[in-house]
Amino acid sequence: MINKNIKVSYIIGHSFGGKVALEYHLLFGVKSIAFIASPLLKPKRSLKCYFSILLYKIKKRLKLNTNMGSEDYKNTSSEMKGFFIKVVNTHYNKIIKRLRIPVLLVYSKEDEKVSFANAKKINKKLLRSKLRVINGDHFAYLSNREIIGIEINDFFKEREKRVYYL
Repeated sequence: MINKNIKVSYIIGHSFGGKVALEYHLLFGVKSIAFIASPLLKPKRSLKCYFSILLYKIKKRLKLNTNMGSEDYKNTSSEMKGFFIKVVNTHYNKIIKRLRIPVLLVYSKEDEKVSFANAKKINKKLLRSKLRVINGDHFAYLSNREIIGIEINDFFKEREKRVYYL
């Protein structure tokens, strides 16, 4: 349960946490968000991906072994798989362009889980966004935590110096 008496000004979300941060903003509002490797837009899927989905559905219908999917999906309990699928398939293509708050985007070109192309699309759609490119995989912020910490802190501090009308 969310305590509505707590006023959050800034929020940071990594990966799925970025979706949570955006949902929080949509419900309660924040001054600014930092998204770190967050899969906010619907990715372009390859033919191989569509084939894998079709194969999974056929196996499931035939009651065959369907031990397919990402490691995250495989490690999700059977009770949570439906929720997991819903979260993974929730995209913000239409909502993202309506964001009027400043947004910091921290993404890696080498990320194997979240497309860097999506980060560039988000940056293009948002007038008040800043894209910070880091080196490494999906968890690159961990090996760059000092630099990213300063970057996020500076980004949020800069927001305090300005007055925004939403």
